[in-house]
Amino acid sequence: MSQPETPGEQEVDFGRYWLAIIRRWWLPIGGVVVGLVIGVVAQSGGSRPYQAITTVYLGQTFAPGTVNAVESLPTKLSFVDQLVKTRTTLKAVGTKVGIKPGVLGANTSFQTISGITTGKSAGAPSPIVGVVVVDPSARKAVDAADLFAADVVTQFSSYAKVKLATYQARLARAEREMATSQAKGDALQQTLDGALKQPGLTGAEKYLLIASLSNQIQFQQQRQFNLESSQFALKDSIALNQQIEQSRVVQPGAAERISAPSKRSGGAVGLVIGFVVGLLAAIFWEPSTRLVKRARTAD
Repeated sequence: MSQPETPGEQEVDFGRYWLAIIRRWWLPIGGVVVGLVIGVVAQSGGSRPYQAITTVYLGQTFAPGTVNAVESLPTKLSFVDQLVKTRTTLKAVGTKVGIKPGVLGANTSFQTISGITTGKSAGAPSPIVGVVVVDPSARKAVDAADLFAADVVTQFSSYAKVKLATYQARLARAEREMATSQAKGDALQQTLDGALKQPGLTGAEKYLLIASLSNQIQFQQQRQFNLESSQFALKDSIALNQQIEQSRVVQPGAAERISAPSKRSGGAVGLVIGFVVGLLAAIFWEPSTRLVKRARTAD
């Protein structure tokens, strides 16, 4: 059974290591120099790809006739990432811009704009997100980001667009009814003006005719007032839908090179690694040399 090493023996071992380092001091120093050079060169070399970001407003859908937010799949912020990363979307966009779907998926992501860190929920402001694509080609990165953003806008605005079509149809009907009511009112006014000038009517007949026509004119005026109020409300709803509810691209894609890594940090890492390698080389120089000599003697 082996006996544990005494503190004295451990001190002898550490002393031997220290003497080996002192004898071959040039190895740690050489490791520092070589590691520093390699670290700086590694950080300086290689091309930097482009990063394109297209900013998208996701919209906020409300229940019809209210300002109560609707909870649905498109109101979940994580749906953006799931939508962008679907196989169908990656294949369609990749084919158009000339990037393989697998490469495109690995280099595509989305980010929330600063100031908004939580997912969408009822009553909360709709977030603005950036669709991010990284590629060696600036043009391809921008085109891919814009195509992804367009698909996000289409998906997130589907319900809002149906509401908009309904509002526009109701507004067109109100405008037609307004035109019809105005035409009827003008015709009644002309009949009333003619009745006042008709000479053959007695006082009672003229009174009854004027009362009847006046009632009809007032009815058409009240109808026009109601239709005008409805038009104003519908126009407000359309503006709310287009400006708040519908998703849209806030800023088209713009590409810039990814920031170069710090030469200072690369040099520092290389320096530390080189120093450690140099120390180990100095410590194990003699044992390694002895092993090589023994191997040669045995041969």
